[in-house]
Amino acid sequence: MESALPGTTRNCTGFCTDCLHPGLTGVHTLRLANAADLWYSGGGAFQPKTFGYTGRPSDGNRGLANVWDLSADYQITRSFSTTLYYGHAWDKGVISSIYPKDANGQLIFLETNFHF
Repeated sequence: MESALPGTTRNCTGFCTDCLHPGLTGVHTLRLANAADLWYSGGGAFQPKTFGYTGRPSDGNRGLANVWDLSADYQITRSFSTTLYYGHAWDKGVISSIYPKDANGQLIFLETNFHF
């Protein structure tokens, strides 16, 4: 799937979900649309000087990362649920050109939801 940010180059994100446990595990490939694109990050149009986004050069690479993730939802009561998430990303070129010492990353979180 390709998307475009206003006035920027395109980025491309593709994914493949494990068929054995639908919705629980996934393998994702993250890449730029082309090697001349920038790797954009930011929170949106809340910063007037940068429009909320900054771009890092790709150094001629397209691949950002391969990501494996796992999430599980558990309904504790009718109005209270929790979600556990873990993800691990392996660098694919763009990231290691910016962070050469440790280009891999991990994220884990526990989320609770109260429905009323």
